[in-house]
Amino acid sequence: MFFLTLCKRKKAEGTLPVDVESKINYSEQTDIKNYIIWDIIGYLEANFRKKLSLGFVAEEHYVSASYLSRLFEKETNMNFVEYLTMIRIDYAKKMLQTSQLKIYEIASLSGFTDVNYFTKVFKRVIGSTPLEYRNNCGYFD
Repeated sequence: MFFLTLCKRKKAEGTLPVDVESKINYSEQTDIKNYIIWDIIGYLEANFRKKLSLGFVAEEHYVSASYLSRLFEKETNMNFVEYLTMIRIDYAKKMLQTSQLKIYEIASLSGFTDVNYFTKVFKRVIGSTPLEYRNNCGYFD
């Protein structure tokens, strides 16, 4: 449930913790924006393997896609796709370093549906292909 709505409901019920209420009263807008971003970042880190879009994530968090896009870029200095890609590539790097799974398996586990696209993005971000990266870590495909 969207944080502000939840807080308002809890406040009306008299069940909102005092420390939360004082935080909201102190700086409601900033706290809520930070909460939204941290909630979404946590959501992305937990769900990066799924097919995600800005619109879907915005809808799941009860905000508009345009608002989420602006807020995300302002708070993280990255756009939504860049951040999601960073999470996926970081996971792929760990898998390449620590497993002997095939490249296409790692691509799929990292949230990429196309191994060729994964290889292209990986090379753009890291500077080498996944296989080259793995070979430099001591694993061979």
